[in-house]
Amino acid sequence: MEGIRLVYNPMRARLRCQQVASTTPKPTADVVWQAPPRGVIKINFDGSFKVASRDGSFGVIAHDNEGNVLGVAAGRLEQVPDAFTAECLAALKAITWEKDMGFRYIQLEGDALMIIRKVTTSTMDLSPIGPYI
Repeated sequence: MEGIRLVYNPMRARLRCQQVASTTPKPTADVVWQAPPRGVIKINFDGSFKVASRDGSFGVIAHDNEGNVLGVAAGRLEQVPDAFTAECLAALKAITWEKDMGFRYIQLEGDALMIIRKVTTSTMDLSPIGPYI
């Protein structure tokens, strides 16, 4: 039986993500917050990353369908390897926090679409952030 060849190079993938992130144009239109359906709590999250210190932070806020703030959370993320991981950890913190708050029906929203897709699918994630998902 032939051995399995490793085709994923974490360093190359990280560099590619950084290149894409630095060259991706930022949206110029203003984004307007949209309320969730009645009975659903909207959880917005965001993560940040500092290359020099290899740390970051996260923020989470919950709104009801009338726009009332039901709670907020924020914190520091230590020893974070990249921005993608910071966003993933922010999503994980948001999910953990909303469970602690006892929210039953939620709508998760963040600016990292790939993280949202990974969190809301039942498929096993084999990427470097898979263990967090």
